[in-house]
Amino acid sequence: MSAELQRAQQLYQSGDLVGAEALLVRAVSIDPRNNQALELLSVICTRTRRLEEAIHYTQKLVELAPASIAYVDRLAALLENAGRYDEAIACSQHLIDQHPTHANSRYNFAALLKRAGQLEAALGQYSQALQLGISQPEDVLTNISVVLSDLHRHQEAQKSLRRALELAPDYIPALYNLGVVMEELGDWDDARSLFERILELDPGHTDSLTHLANGSRFEDPHDPIIVKMQNAIASNPDTDIHARTALHFSLGKVLDDTGQYPQAFEQFYQGNEQCRQIIGAYDAVRQETQLAAYKQMHLSGFLQAVEPVSDDPLVFICGMFRSGSTLLEQMLASHAQVTAGGELIYFNQSLPADATQPLSAQKLHTIGEGYLDYLKSNFPSANYVTDKRPDNWQYLGLIRALFPNARFINTSRHPLDNCLSLFFHQFSGSMAYHTRLLDIGHYYAQYIDFMNFWRDVAPENVYDLNYQSLTAAPRETLEPLLHFLGLKWDDNCLQYYKADNRVRTASVWQVRQPLYQKAKGRWQNYEEALNPLKQYLLSQGIEV
Repeated sequence: MSAELQRAQQLYQSGDLVGAEALLVRAVSIDPRNNQALELLSVICTRTRRLEEAIHYTQKLVELAPASIAYVDRLAALLENAGRYDEAIACSQHLIDQHPTHANSRYNFAALLKRAGQLEAALGQYSQALQLGISQPEDVLTNISVVLSDLHRHQEAQKSLRRALELAPDYIPALYNLGVVMEELGDWDDARSLFERILELDPGHTDSLTHLANGSRFEDPHDPIIVKMQNAIASNPDTDIHARTALHFSLGKVLDDTGQYPQAFEQFYQGNEQCRQIIGAYDAVRQETQLAAYKQMHLSGFLQAVEPVSDDPLVFICGMFRSGSTLLEQMLASHAQVTAGGELIYFNQSLPADATQPLSAQKLHTIGEGYLDYLKSNFPSANYVTDKRPDNWQYLGLIRALFPNARFINTSRHPLDNCLSLFFHQFSGSMAYHTRLLDIGHYYAQYIDFMNFWRDVAPENVYDLNYQSLTAAPRETLEPLLHFLGLKWDDNCLQYYKADNRVRTASVWQVRQPLYQKAKGRWQNYEEALNPLKQYLLSQGIEV
């Protein structure tokens, strides 16, 4: 090793990345094949988040050592992080071709394929890794179960987890995933046993504690679960922010169960403040701009020029999250001709993230064709599939252009109950509006305005269904909706809570029991805290 390279490593270890990089660049200019300098340059650029430069140096390493598993794996990861998925996949495929018996490379390739949405291909690579005798097969089987769940093959997912536990009975990720599967299938007794088993193995397992809190109703304000969560928050101020956030929300839920409303609100407030640190602040201006752009697509005549993909009456359940959409889907899915699709994220992933950017009619048409392929692949024998992604309301115009006979069921409930329920639930992803009550109010007002626009443009496509009416008079509310969908009445719709399908939303336990009115008027327990929100909604012309 040259003295210059030795000095560069010393500077790097002391934290002087700029000085180290200057020496390394000089070393590479003298000897372009200096792999030690190239490797450290790749690391420095990765640490300083200069992905394209890191990719450049790693590509040089791969050129020097094309059979190096470490270099090719690193390049694939960097390409993926830069959003260059096709190149990352090609890179990993090349590595597999070079080292077909290397189980860990297949495992990494499978994980990449899963993240890229190529689920069947991911299953194939995971299976190959198992056949090659990879270490810790229980981990691979657990990952396989996640992919199978995403493919709606829930029984196979359960079998994969049980195989993992046969190999390693105390493997917590498999125990936890199986607990979640059993919970979502409605088998709470098995789910609870699994979460309790995890806590015996790891008393600090926050996710199991929060599932136990969320899966039952509590009456005793001194219940041991409450004490455990309070202690976990108080005694571990440095707990991972995601775990701490979940604890605040779950403790808020239990305190609400036991009627300790001021204390519950404080926990939900703290949980939302933690969420805000994770996902960032809500951008009200961007939301307004996005929706204005979607309206303009209709007003400009762009949507009318799009060639339809199908005249089928595809079913979309949309509206605000926490507005009764999961309950409605479960009731509809109990009909002999309807299959619950759940919260399909196809349009969220396929449509451009920025509505103000140009979108060609041909590109939109291709997205529509892809949606039909997606339904056929995931629900091959279904007559009607309910796509219950609530915020698809934003794409109503685009979806209607592709499917002119699409049916949009807009679920709604009392505005303050809806907004409060949003504030009381932890959401993943980029739903930044839910962390502040007035942000929720702004988003809600934007939703109301947008739906009014499309209700005027396409009244034949939109059906409004009220949650309170559904719980108070289910048959009288559902029967006209079924007529709107072209379906006859089915008595099974009222036995929805007996269904054995998997529910993968925050409403998992509400839809596992007969209809109840507890959620109605819940906002009144928090009336003082909600007053600013109430006044804002009134100022927007929304009746509360």
